[in-house]
Amino acid sequence: MIAAALQSRSPSDVQVRALSRREWRVSDSRIAKDNALSVIGFIARNRDGYEVIEFGTPVARTVRPDLASAISCFVSEAPPA
Repeated sequence: MIAAALQSRSPSDVQVRALSRREWRVSDSRIAKDNALSVIGFIARNRDGYEVIEFGTPVARTVRPDLASAISCFVSEAPPA
């Protein structure tokens, strides 16, 4: 799969797996699970909300008020042509 195709990510491409009660790993389901590049970030619950670490260039960090909005940070659907 070419890199440009991976830049756009629909909700069905985003896979969230709980690592603990307060931490989640976020992966792109289009990439094989045994490929480290499938991991696109992490979410951690802290006193300020849900901290989102999104791997990219550069790595982005943001805090969201709830888990659903934290997960939505990883969705980047391309605008219609």
